[in-house]
Amino acid sequence: MEDCAIVSRQESAARVLIVDGHALAYKMFHALPEMKSPAGAPTNAIFGFIKSLRKTLDELRPSHGAVVWDGGLSAERLALLPEYKAQRAPMPEPLRSQLGPLQEWVSLAGWECILEEGVEADDIIGTLALESERGGAEVLILSPDKDFMQIVSERVHLLRARGGSLERFTPGLVREKIGVAPEQIVDWLSLVGDASDHIEGIPGVGPKTATKLLEEFGSLSALLERVEQVQPERIRGLLEKHRALLERNQELVRLMRIGQWELSLERLALGEGDRAGEDKFLGDWGLKSLRRERQEPPLRQAELF
Repeated sequence: MEDCAIVSRQESAARVLIVDGHALAYKMFHALPEMKSPAGAPTNAIFGFIKSLRKTLDELRPSHGAVVWDGGLSAERLALLPEYKAQRAPMPEPLRSQLGPLQEWVSLAGWECILEEGVEADDIIGTLALESERGGAEVLILSPDKDFMQIVSERVHLLRARGGSLERFTPGLVREKIGVAPEQIVDWLSLVGDASDHIEGIPGVGPKTATKLLEEFGSLSALLERVEQVQPERIRGLLEKHRALLERNQELVRLMRIGQWELSLERLALGEGDRAGEDKFLGDWGLKSLRRERQEPPLRQAELF
């Protein structure tokens, strides 16, 4: 897509907000009643997305940011599991028709807009987050996806909507909610599975058992190396029987680092965007209230810290 882009590295202190574009669009589409543009096109996802993202900007005051969109399922994961995410319903056409305009608005508003065909948004988001963290930035990931808990650290936090506010997952909150540390999330999900991605866990091993096993052995690799020590015998037998499934699940769950998306902080800096173009966009789509309430981007350093 023409408006979405790439690339390099620079060290600097920053607060980076990375948005899971499809997840936010889906949420707004289902949360808001039907709305129409002057031309009769659906606009509820566009309106809700912009309104929500502006509110988040006001609350978090990031200096840098990106909105990342799904470009399709990973060929590597599909090769491991042809049924990967197969149970998900097709995207409603009224939502699909709003994605192109949304991506146009993201670029007009001064955000880095990223979409690559055949690449899952999760992997690009994870790559951006880890590269930004390496550059010394504070990173905030806005997404409901629990897979991002695996990269939560002192500098990388996951933001998930809860009621009318955002719940910030720090390493401590991940452990409190799930029972394991962020670096154990891949192993934990490999044991219990992930129904939302159609990944089957070990039958008979639930969240509490998985947590207990990882508390005792530390990691899945250590657990399998010392499987003869596992009690009770029933669980030991399940681990031995499903070793191949566990190893496959690790590959399915683990976020992949993608070299071409190790973008520089300079590239992710939030800019003024195209103010006139954004005005015209909002007017053409009949979003007059959003045009009226539009405010200056939260970029001035005096406002950031």
